[in-house]
Formats: sequence, structure tokens, C-alpha cells
Amino acid sequence: VVLSGGGDFVLKIWSLMQDGVCVAELKGHKRGILSTAIIDRGRNILSSSRDESAILWDIPTQSKIYTWENTGAGSINDCKIFDQGGSIGEALDKRDVSTSGKVLLLASECGKLLSYDLRTRSEIFCCNTSSALNTVVGIPQSHTIVSGSQNGTVAQWDMRNTSTPLITVNADNTPITNTLSSNNSKSCWFSCGNGTTYEWTFESNKLSRHLSSDTEPINGLTCQKSNIVTLSRRGIIRFYSLPENEI
Repeated sequence: VVLSGGGDFVLKIWSLMQDGVCVAELKGHKRGILSTAIIDRGRNILSSSRDESAILWDIPTQSKIYTWENTGAGSINDCKIFDQGGSIGEALDKRDVSTSGKVLLLASECGKLLSYDLRTRSEIFCCNTSSALNTVVGIPQSHTIVSGSQNGTVAQWDMRNTSTPLITVNADNTPITNTLSSNNSKSCWFSCGNGTTYEWTFESNKLSRHLSSDTEPINGLTCQKSNIVTLSRRGIIRFYSLPENEI
């Protein structure tokens, strides 16, 4: 299946087994949807929106489980799931089947970086930055996360103390559009509004590798086996082949 959300305020689930037919619609946001995330095998999903909320959904019943709102964060530009630091207690709702041990990460237009325990719904941290945040991602095998901002700053944070970032880097003073974790805790990838994608190595605090396409902003960034995959604003998908142990 494919999960999408857009300016019509509706989340849609498309079946690739049925020639791309939309098999479900989830309605509840009041403004355009900016980001989505699938939890494990997809019984539960998350979405964030310009309406300043993030919603946890149940797919079989096509219903809301919980809404995070009134955070004072403005539009929620990105939502991500991180398998680190969440509670493992009993679920608060019987539809809540995949949230144990996980946390929700949110990047907001007002520059707030927020995290919530998906099991208990409680806030873990909230910190303020000097620029709108476009993207956030958790780093595997660590307690760290990485945020990317509109002013081109990429920052690594320790979830246990978010008073100040551990390290920062700036790439060309262009907006950071996406962040992607590596398969280890040593580096991450991020893409920019000028069409460039970088690998950032934490220990040296250097941009150790860069993949350049064109001047079109990169709107999507993911990995597939040994490939880094980018999607440009013009709809061009590019595959960059790398050794599998280097992603």
C-alpha cells in the first residue's frame, strides 16, 4: 500500500495490488497535511498538518486514536517515529497496537522541536530553535536526533538534554528539506533546497559525501537496499548506488 496526504486535508491509502485504487480515506485534519509516518506494519499511522496538530490513526476502523494539538508550535512540518526511549506499558486504547517503546518526533514552523511518548501520549521534551524546522529524524542505536531548518542549519540533539545541540553544520545557507538516518549511529543524510544531498559524519562534524542533481529542491529522500533515492520538485526520481554497508 501507499499512504498519502495533501492539501485536501484527507489521508488516503492506495492499494498497489488493486491497480492503485484508493481503498481508504481518513478525515480529521482542518488544513493541509504536511507529513505522514507508518508505524511498523501499518495498523497505526501518524500525520501532521498546517492545522498545528499531529494525529495517531487506526487503519482498520479509519478513526482517530489521539490528537496532539494546542502546542503553540505552528504548522507541524514533519513527523517521524523513533524506536528509542518510549514506554512499554499497557496501551491506553485497544486500537493502539504498535506504539510500545516508540516516541513521536515533530518539527514545527515556529522552530519548536517536540517529542511525545506514543504509549502514554505525554511530552518528553520541547525545545526552541531560531528558525523554522522542516524535518527531523532519529538516529538508530543512540539517544540522538537530527533536525533540519529553513536557514540551512542541521543540528544533532541528545534527547536526554535538549538545552543546546551537540553539534551543528550549515550547508550552503539553503533550506534543509529532508533528513534520513543511516544504518548506524555514525552519520545521517540530508537534502537541500538547492538540489544537493549530503552525508554528515558526526564524529568529524564534516559533510563527508555529497550527491548533486540539479538546482531543483529535493522533496523526498529515502533509501532502498544499497541506493539513496531522491525525488525532486519536478517529479524526477534519482537512484544513487552505494556500497550497502555505507548507507
